[in-house]
Amino acid sequence: MSIAGSRGLVKEHWQQQMMSWLEEETAALYDTLVARAGDFGEQEKAVREWVLAVGARALERFYEVHGRRGHSGPGRVCECGPSGRLQFKDYRRRVVVTLVGELHLVRAYYHCRCCGRGWVPLDEQIGLEGHGFSPGVRRLTSHLGGEVVFERVARFLAEVGVAVSAKEAERRTEETGRRFEARHQGRMEQVLSDPWPRASARRAPERLYLQVDGTTVHTLTGWREVKLGAMFQAPRLPGDAGRQRRRTTYCGAIEPAEAFGRRLFAAAVERGALAAGEVVFMGDGAPWLWNLAAEHFPQRVEILDWYHASQHLWELGTVLYGEGTARCRRWVESRLQELGEGEVEAVLRAFGRLRPRSEEGGEKVRREKAYFATNRERMCYGEFRRRGYFVGSGVVESGCKQAVGHRLKQAGMRWRAENATAVLQVHLANLNGDFDTLWAESRAA
Repeated sequence: MSIAGSRGLVKEHWQQQMMSWLEEETAALYDTLVARAGDFGEQEKAVREWVLAVGARALERFYEVHGRRGHSGPGRVCECGPSGRLQFKDYRRRVVVTLVGELHLVRAYYHCRCCGRGWVPLDEQIGLEGHGFSPGVRRLTSHLGGEVVFERVARFLAEVGVAVSAKEAERRTEETGRRFEARHQGRMEQVLSDPWPRASARRAPERLYLQVDGTTVHTLTGWREVKLGAMFQAPRLPGDAGRQRRRTTYCGAIEPAEAFGRRLFAAAVERGALAAGEVVFMGDGAPWLWNLAAEHFPQRVEILDWYHASQHLWELGTVLYGEGTARCRRWVESRLQELGEGEVEAVLRAFGRLRPRSEEGGEKVRREKAYFATNRERMCYGEFRRRGYFVGSGVVESGCKQAVGHRLKQAGMRWRAENATAVLQVHLANLNGDFDTLWAESRAA
């Protein structure tokens, strides 16, 4: 008999089994609907359970009648060495949790006497990878795990008939996050070794903004900083920047500044940084940020976030004149007007006229004078606004709340640093809209 003829018989056998089963189950469903007449919610639930049962039955019967139990002959050479051999031993049953419910699959099992390793070809072929959760369940579980606490993931999945514990949701999400991080590291290596071909493949943005900030998360070794970068592009249209901002993408991790710099650079290259008309780098004044910018983005415009600059003035006014006093308000508002017009030298002269009465006030004046003097070129806010630049880093500050706080800083959370980074990668993939791309790439890798 030809292969096509054999397949035809197998298909016919599968159809006959399914039709026989469906006839019985459909009759049972009708009886259930009659019994629950008047309660549409319960009828709806019964139909959904019936649909899932049909899907599970179809998959089970497919692997049974199709002979797809993963039998790969008598065996093969084992990875443990030339003397090792994986030999067929028997068929073993396994319960697999899928999106349509639990399946009972019978698979060929191979064993190596030399090293004790077991091998199940069918598990390898269909992506079970040593555990009883289908790729679809793992994808959905980790997708949800990047958004909500693992207990809620388990409850959500139970609502649709998928049995995954909170602990399994945690494992699956962290596993996915580690794979995503490995893909990020691979891309970084490609970009750092030869960035220009990747840059030229992208449409060059007119103006690319890079905003960087940090926020802390509670880990088993104390509070650790998550460094976060936000990237978005906007046309060079003075006076219209606020309405022209385009989709924001994020990158971040718990890591030293040097490693984060490479991460940010690779992500920025993928957003077209090397071919951009302008790269605008924004931060809060921390020296490591400007060092990072100088190392990776030699042609850039640096802007110190307006909020942080104004916050420094309010803190100084409070120390000198008291919090909430009229004198404090007048002094700070005058400096803010000067600063808003880009008159940093006027602000520095005002510092020079101060005569603080306390040692604390004197030290505060010295620190703030040094801060404004160091960042004077980054505070030309009048010129920045005339050229249509954003002067506030609210995008990345919002990202710290949305990307980090929303998922990693809820009550009672305490992470291993590597697990926090893994979950963060899943959450950022969701925010960036590239979860499915990373999932497919990491699975293929």
